Amino acid sequence: MMADMVLTLDFGKIDLANKLLLKAVKHRTKDFKVPYYIGFNYFSFLKDNLNGAKYLIKADRLSKAPGYLSSLATRLSMYQNQYGPAIVFLNDIIKSTQNPELRK
Repeated sequence: MMADMVLTLDFGKIDLANKLLLKAVKHRTKDFKVPYYIGFNYFSFLKDNLNGAKYLIKADRLSKAPGYLSSLATRLSMYQNQYGPAIVFLNDIIKSTQNPELRK
């Protein structure tokens, strides 16, 4: 993850950072941070909300992922007028949660 920060922030090599992170996804299959950083790079640096949402959804489905990823991924999809992924994702959340506030 440190390489991602150096490549993106110090050198502006977002594509190279994502390429490295995509390799890491294959080996760190349970770490939500890897797809999170890919998603972050897409929406923050590349202004690609749709791919950002795609990777945040992947991150959210891994254990120990913070709860805010689902709402962020949904918002990013909607910013691109892509309501289908947002609706599917929200329906999955509704089905899987026991939290009544989250269901609302």
